[in-house]
Amino acid sequence: MVTADKKTDSSSAEVVRSFIATWNTHDTSAILDLLDPDIVFRSPLFSSPVRGLEARKGEIETFLMSMPDFQFKLIDIAAAGDFVATELVGSGTSTGPAKLPGRDPIPPTGRHVEFGMAGFFRVTAKGKIAEERYYYDWMALIQQLNPAS
Repeated sequence: MVTADKKTDSSSAEVVRSFIATWNTHDTSAILDLLDPDIVFRSPLFSSPVRGLEARKGEIETFLMSMPDFQFKLIDIAAAGDFVATELVGSGTSTGPAKLPGRDPIPPTGRHVEFGMAGFFRVTAKGKIAEERYYYDWMALIQQLNPAS
C-alpha cells in the first residue's frame, strides 16, 4: 500500500494555489517563474499539448490579449504527492481576437464568459509546475462568446 506524504501534498497544493493567484495578476514573467522549463500544457482548445516555457509563454500572452480580465476562481483543491486536482471557475470578457491553432481567429465580442472547469497539475520536487491539464466544455465557452450574432 502506498501512503501519501502529507507534507508533499500540502506543498504541492500551495504551489498550485500560488500559480492560480499569480495567474490572476496577469504577470506573465511571474507565471513563468512557477513553471518547469519542460512544462506540458493541455486544454480542449488545443489538438496537441503545448510544450516548453517559450511555447507556454506565447499561449499565455495570446490568451490574455483575447481576455485581459480573465480570472480563475478556486472552488476546491485536493493533492496526493506531486498530483493536484482543482475545481475552478474561469471568467473573462472577450475584448481581443481569440487566436486558436488551426482555426480562424474569433473576433472580440465584448461578451463575458463564465465556465466551470477541472484543472490537474503535476508539481516537481523543486516546486515547479511540470504539467497543467484543463478540462471544460469548450463548446459551451464558444457558444457564450457567440461570434455569429
